[in-house]
Amino acid sequence: MLIHPLTDDSVDDHSIYAMWLGSPVPLELETSRQNYRPELLPSA
Repeated sequence: MLIHPLTDDSVDDHSIYAMWLGSPVPLELETSRQNYRPELLPSA
C-alpha cells in the first residue's frame, strides 16, 4: 500500500514523499504527471 501526502506536485507525492506499507512495487510516474484537482487538495 502506498501512502502519500496531497501537495501541488503529484509526482513528488508518489515518489519522494511516499511511504510504503509492505513491499514497494514499481510505479509508472509518467501517468501521474497531471496535478490533482483543486477540490482534492487540503485548504489552508
